Amino acid sequence: MATAIEPAPRDLPAPGRFQARRAFRLLREVVRNPEDTDKVFEFFDAVGGDSGDRDFRRFLAAPDGPRLLAARPQLVEALADESRLAALPEDSLGRWYLDFMRARGFAPAGLLEARDRGAARRVRCEPEREWLFDRINVMHDLWHLLTGYGTDELGEAALIAFSEAQIPNRSFPLLLLAAVWKGPKSWSLAWPRYLWRAYQRGRRAQLLIAAPWEELLALPVAEVRRRLGVGPAAVWHCDGIWGGKLSGAAA
Repeated sequence: MATAIEPAPRDLPAPGRFQARRAFRLLREVVRNPEDTDKVFEFFDAVGGDSGDRDFRRFLAAPDGPRLLAARPQLVEALADESRLAALPEDSLGRWYLDFMRARGFAPAGLLEARDRGAARRVRCEPEREWLFDRINVMHDLWHLLTGYGTDELGEAALIAFSEAQIPNRSFPLLLLAAVWKGPKSWSLAWPRYLWRAYQRGRRAQLLIAAPWEELLALPVAEVRRRLGVGPAAVWHCDGIWGGKLSGAAA
């Protein structure tokens, strides 16, 4: 099945080149204001790379990948259906997601819109890959819920470390180096070690981009974590989940 739906190599966009001056200028801006999501996507665009094809092939090799690609469910629509999510049990992933988004004023399509603003010149792929890449962006906040890493600066840095283990990207190591440089300092190197544990946690989990999220929304969060191999935060971070800003946080 994978062979039949994969496009010929000539149909794939060329890997984005690394625009060094623009990338490091944007990295400085992202470090100064990590909440500027548009700038983050501009930074991804400037760093370039070709991880998309690798992610697509890994997705196809996962147990649910071919089935999901054949159906191409729209995760953004499932997550935007507030009436359905509100009717789910309180301990379900979908109900947690609804409360999470309402509390922060987020929208399921928010990251897609930020990506399109920040990387307006990106070359679009054929529909199968575009569907997957859109889906990966939309599921970002579901990863926050499963890992427990917050949407503050320390939490986003930890989720980047987790994501680098799941879907390696040329931008992630640069962001992590910046997070280590700006983050809490201690002789014990507690902050880099915390990020390393987040990375190891991501390596131990199943490939989350191939998870059938629409089918998991009604399940208890603890059950979804178990099925996807996302180990409890208490096991990976025995001193607790860190939160707050990068600068000014104590290790």
